Amino acid sequence: MSNSAAIAAVTASLRNVLAESISQDPELADTIFTMQSPDIARGEGVNANQLNLFLFRTEVNAAWSNTQISDRTRPGEEAPPPLALTLFYLLVPYGRDNDAQRPFSHLLLGRAMSVLHDNPILTPETLRASVPELSAIRQIERVRLTLQPMNLDDLSKLWSGFQTQYRLSATYQASVILIESNRPVRAALPVLRRGPTGGGVVTQTDASPRMPILTAVEPNAAGIGDGIILHGLHLAGERVLVRLTREGQTWELPVAEGASVDRVGFSIPSDRGLGAGVHGVAVVAGTADHMIASNTLALAIMPRITSKLPMTARIRSGGIVVDLEVSPPVQPSQFVSLLLGSREVRGSQPQAAQSRLHFAVRGIEPGVYVLRVRVDGVDTPIIRKPDRDHPEFDPTARLTVTS
Repeated sequence: MSNSAAIAAVTASLRNVLAESISQDPELADTIFTMQSPDIARGEGVNANQLNLFLFRTEVNAAWSNTQISDRTRPGEEAPPPLALTLFYLLVPYGRDNDAQRPFSHLLLGRAMSVLHDNPILTPETLRASVPELSAIRQIERVRLTLQPMNLDDLSKLWSGFQTQYRLSATYQASVILIESNRPVRAALPVLRRGPTGGGVVTQTDASPRMPILTAVEPNAAGIGDGIILHGLHLAGERVLVRLTREGQTWELPVAEGASVDRVGFSIPSDRGLGAGVHGVAVVAGTADHMIASNTLALAIMPRITSKLPMTARIRSGGIVVDLEVSPPVQPSQFVSLLLGSREVRGSQPQAAQSRLHFAVRGIEPGVYVLRVRVDGVDTPIIRKPDRDHPEFDPTARLTVTS
């Protein structure tokens, strides 16, 4: 691609194309070709024909801005996108003796527009020839020239910016100029082998990926000591384990006997420091030196109240005090609260793992309340199903408040 000299190369190429054709016209053989701002282009004492080509605006070309084009990369490698630009030129003719006898500026402008109409494309060869000392110009895309008519309002704003009087002129667009980025290319090392054994691609008869996939967790909420069944695909291997994750912590647990390719069981242990809350669960299967983890599903570990229930509390000094034992212990930084019916009472965050919780409840009325403890959004179980179709609240999960 082009380097930063591409803009200069386009300007020089346009000047050369115009000069080569216009200088062959006997009436315009004395034409001077300049590339200056219109307010200084016509020097004092100059009476010859003059054609001024001025680059007055540049824009980023959105169509090419996110395209990776580089001869420094190989397939599969990444390169920063080029700087893609569209250039806008102002073509201003000045007639001999300021058109005192004949409209030479009109003749010059018509000739210039005819030349650009017949040469609407600047090829890479033309660009390189215009600036031969800059051999790094390697514009891979042809530069297209397009006449850009401007209305009176735009012309007025343009010439007001030059702080000079308006003159007969024409505007052209040159697009697209690609300037290669100088940022380094991300080039990966060659692949020495495909797969751990170098066997390459593995084919199969179905469309399921050849990696562990979890489809369901049964049940998706359980307590310490409960068994969990994970359902999925490709869950077997020489070595299989269950991985629980939560807030940057990881626990790897053994699977129960009887694991199969689509079913893996495990129990939530009480001696691994697992706290209540929502955990991510995944199956990791494979060989000793090549383990693959499945996708992650959610598993809620429920806290349990180990204090004797139901409970009774008496209102003293406008409130009650509720002390509870829970399992597993509440871990540092976990949020814990007591729920009495629909009322929530926030507890303090413990500084160390603790099983005994203390809650002070103010402004409560006497009555019987359904009792729950919530740890990081997961509640102690309060629903039982003596009849499959008629669930009910656990009659033991009660707190009776007396006056």
